[in-house]
Amino acid sequence: MNCEHVNAKTIPTPEGPHHAKVVCTDCGKFLGWSAKPENEARNKAERKLIDALNQDSVPLSEWERGFVKSIAQQHPKLSPKQRDRLHELAKKFRL
Repeated sequence: MNCEHVNAKTIPTPEGPHHAKVVCTDCGKFLGWSAKPENEARNKAERKLIDALNQDSVPLSEWERGFVKSIAQQHPKLSPKQRDRLHELAKKFRL
């Protein structure tokens, strides 16, 4: 979905389910959807939690370590259950 140009603009889409669309300012090609600001903030905070839990100094069980490694690869597309478990682990280790 990319073009050879480097300039893009974000256009709000208040009528649809998406926050905004990103288009090339040179050719008008649709480049993708822009995340809602609150989702970007949540994703950034969750990435910090995942990175903190992924440290060797955090005494995770074998299952917890595997879980953290698996969500690190698929973030930000976490399910609600995965999000809940991430926040439980963060709370458990006071992160």
